[in-house]
Amino acid sequence: MALLDTIERRGNEFDGMRDYGAHLVVGALLTAMANLDERQKAIFLAFHAVLPLTTYTKPGEPFAPECQREFERAAQLVREIIAQRRAAPRADFINDLVTARDQGDKLSDKELFDQIFTICGAALAATSRAAGGALYTLYSHPDQLAELTRDPSLIPEAVEECLRIASNGYFTFPRIATRDTELGGTEIRKGMVVRPSPQAANYDPDVFPDPLRFDIHRRPKRIMAFGAGPHHCIGNILGRTTITIAIRRLLARFPNAPARGSGFRAGLRRRRRRAAPAASADGGAVMGGCGRAGGNLSVLPPPLWGRVGEGGSSCGQGSRGKRRPPPPTPPHKGEGSAPSLRHQRYAHC
Repeated sequence: MALLDTIERRGNEFDGMRDYGAHLVVGALLTAMANLDERQKAIFLAFHAVLPLTTYTKPGEPFAPECQREFERAAQLVREIIAQRRAAPRADFINDLVTARDQGDKLSDKELFDQIFTICGAALAATSRAAGGALYTLYSHPDQLAELTRDPSLIPEAVEECLRIASNGYFTFPRIATRDTELGGTEIRKGMVVRPSPQAANYDPDVFPDPLRFDIHRRPKRIMAFGAGPHHCIGNILGRTTITIAIRRLLARFPNAPARGSGFRAGLRRRRRRAAPAASADGGAVMGGCGRAGGNLSVLPPPLWGRVGEGGSSCGQGSRGKRRPPPPTPPHKGEGSAPSLRHQRYAHC
């Protein structure tokens, strides 16, 4: 509620991502659940800020110096926090993990370290980005947004549909083709950058009829927003709960607030766009938007734009010979606590 109080005090307009979405996980996880102080939160945020640089490191090469520096600072902080909880236990999530380890649970020392390191350091942006996507999607469909305002019990189902159609994690780490090949009728040349899309499964028409249609009554199951199997995100319940509560409280506080514009523009060239504010205090203020657009990720040639493929790949034809519809342009690529959303250029093959 403090975020909404601050937004209301500031006046008639606010940026939906910069002033709201980007702060959700920091408040819910680092402050409320992990009970970290400002210095500790700053270290994890600094570590998270350099994580994207790791995707540009070639195999066999060391990470950039700034990555190594922030990585070590965060690792040292995790060791410090574990020692603090053992010396002076307190009621928080990290203390529960330490207690489980020390009271004979099957959690090893390495697993204890990895759990805290991953949750507090590496997982900060996912929920904030997903929240940005949910805000963008809902305020792009005012009729369905109005339905949620009238009946808040529908919000959990709506969040699932938002996660299906507008979640983060559209692409995995880049792969480099080692030879000329073909996948699903799409030619891939040696040396070409290929970024598989795990989220392509969320647009499979065999599972989700009319997959590009946003429908808060769809009730999608087994979506890929938080991964699957052994890679299923440990924080998926926290993420879903945080977004659900955030939307419920936003609509309760500002039920009649219109979006003034997202500032979002998908681009094939690097460009900047200012994050747009929104709305008025009599109904509340809502959507800001995508502060930075453009990017530098080349995947496959533009003529191949639009076909999503079989086996979870973003290439070629489906397993039943159907032409798959393209996923909608990802409405957000936010940076956790960054002041605006980031969208990178991409192409579907």
